[in-house]
Amino acid sequence: MALLRLVLDWQKQDAGPRDVHALTFDHGLRAESGAEAAQVKSWCEQLQVPHETLSWQGVKPSNGVQAKARVARYDAMADWCRAHQVPVLLTGHTADDQAETVVMRKQRTRSDRSLAAIWPENEWRGVKLLRPLLAQRRADLQDYLKQKAQGFLDDPSNEDKRFERVRVRKALAAGSVNALQVEAAQAQGRVLDLDAKVLAWLTACLDVDSFAVMRVSRASLLSEPAVMQVGILRWMLRVAGDGLYPEPAPLQSLQAWLQGGQTSRRSVNGAIMSARRHVVEVMREPGRIRDRFAEVAESGSITFDGRFEVVAPAGAKVGPMGVPPLLKRWKDVPAFAFSALPCVKLPDGQLVCAVKSGIEGISATLCERFRL
Repeated sequence: MALLRLVLDWQKQDAGPRDVHALTFDHGLRAESGAEAAQVKSWCEQLQVPHETLSWQGVKPSNGVQAKARVARYDAMADWCRAHQVPVLLTGHTADDQAETVVMRKQRTRSDRSLAAIWPENEWRGVKLLRPLLAQRRADLQDYLKQKAQGFLDDPSNEDKRFERVRVRKALAAGSVNALQVEAAQAQGRVLDLDAKVLAWLTACLDVDSFAVMRVSRASLLSEPAVMQVGILRWMLRVAGDGLYPEPAPLQSLQAWLQGGQTSRRSVNGAIMSARRHVVEVMREPGRIRDRFAEVAESGSITFDGRFEVVAPAGAKVGPMGVPPLLKRWKDVPAFAFSALPCVKLPDGQLVCAVKSGIEGISATLCERFRL
């Protein structure tokens, strides 16, 4: 609620956002959550802000609940944003959240990428994710809401000591938050330095074709230090795959697999990595594509799978080529890559591959995340 009120103040300024929407994610883990979501909706209506309640579908996990709930809610919010052509998602993480995350990460690892904790800017499945309140203390935001006479809710799960974050929160010393923020910022600086080196290498060595297939020289990749190899693979798998960065363990396993001279394929992070003798190829795994056929709006464009910006006539539908593919594959495109391409269904039933369609008014270009 503090984030929403601040964004509404920002909206009144010339540089503020044109449209603001509020999303509540109901995990469905407590009996009271539905009523709490309804209360937030009521507050949003009073503020004349469009509001949507999203929910966690399917069977809930019996362990690792908080981590899996996080993925579920970000997936749902990103899906909503993409479906409604909303490019930016803001979340209300605070300095307290950052400090708690650093403490939990330090109990497991000393990796800079892990200790960097919560980033102020990120991306989730093609949606830009911003966290503008990371420097603010939770108590200060509560005071701000009280000054505004704005109601807010405290999630009872924040008092449940079964969760590691709650135990860490209660154990944090009063003056430790600022120091932990500094630790995160320093780790982020070191990660950014490494990422700059990775991007420089990719700019010089990476080939990306119009079918979203990435290729690098195997020898050039393996000649780099291990930390660079992992960074390069991490970037390629996020971009070519599901838009999320893979976890450290599968990345390190993949790097060792390549070092071992393997010449086969592996599925990682929604991507297929094909290791050949001289070349490493990375492309989308078609079976992991979440998008289904969706109608093109009056704007004449639609984002497909977070990888392609597709231009097509309004009323046409865009979806995955599929397995087996809806059209005959071109010989110069790997089978997995072809099945992961966007297919356009015209109102008359004609099917067209959006990439190199040969038809005026139908095209597909790689999204921003492919750009170095």
